[in-house]
Amino acid sequence: MPALESSNCVWMGTGDSFLKDSVATAPYGVKLKLYKHWLEVYNKSGGIDFQSSKQRMFFSLCNSYRDILHHHKKPFYQKGSDEDSSIMDAYIMHSLNHVFKTKDIISKNDAKLSKNQETAREVVITSDSFLDQGFTRPKVLILLPLASIALRFVRRLIQLTPSAHKVNVDYMDRFNKDFGADEEDEGDIEAKESKLKKPSKPSDYQALFGANNNDHFMVGIKFTRKSIRLYSDFYSSDMIVASPLGLITKIGEAEANKEKDVDYLSSIEILVVDHADVISMQNWSHVNTVVEHLNLLPSKQHGGDIMRIRQWYLVAHAQFY
Repeated sequence: MPALESSNCVWMGTGDSFLKDSVATAPYGVKLKLYKHWLEVYNKSGGIDFQSSKQRMFFSLCNSYRDILHHHKKPFYQKGSDEDSSIMDAYIMHSLNHVFKTKDIISKNDAKLSKNQETAREVVITSDSFLDQGFTRPKVLILLPLASIALRFVRRLIQLTPSAHKVNVDYMDRFNKDFGADEEDEGDIEAKESKLKKPSKPSDYQALFGANNNDHFMVGIKFTRKSIRLYSDFYSSDMIVASPLGLITKIGEAEANKEKDVDYLSSIEILVVDHADVISMQNWSHVNTVVEHLNLLPSKQHGGDIMRIRQWYLVAHAQFY
């Protein structure tokens, strides 16, 4: 598969080609409402020929549910280049598509079981079609190095969510305050630099670290029928956005205190590590530790219906997927 805008590069895989089996026509395996909104956002941004676009092609890679290593992404802080948001848009759409499809399956099965409450238990036991859950609700984990990058991600996530699902965005003001730049602090820094007559930092440094460079954060995101809730409890979240250091802190607290746990990491089905070059300059061992704690058997039950948990979770095979 050719790598767009990289004439000397091609995508390589370790298995059989999936392109012949992939959905090559609209909506490309995306829920119709999501696809229509995605196409609308793409067209409004001046995009042309969506089918051949980089983000559509990369979405197809993501939607194959294969492990992907992409090291040719142009970072927003690279000098002399425009921001390449195509890759981020693609994995955001893949994450949204996964979350909404999962919710639809569970809702449809709930409706079927509610109509036949007397035989519901027997139906669940005898039919694999009702195995639609993990141990806990969070299905997507996004690892990012800095709060300013998390802010960019969440804002784009909201933009790419269809209007019907974001009538309300709870705690957005709080999120902007916590993850946005502190103008007063920036002014103080600039004043000090001017006073000391120090040379300004390179443009790529300013672009990367000029905003909120906090590397210790973690926030849950929950999607309801008509709203997006930021800062949702991790166990009721569909998606978790965190820095490796933020998660390492939670893991350490759980190891030191038996009353705490990180079981919300027990059913992660999509993991995205973006801006890995920046994370590698922080402490890559944190990423290794986080991955080691994904999809382990939980320490306790967290309210899920154990009769509807998929088999690969119950037999502890989820960590190998």
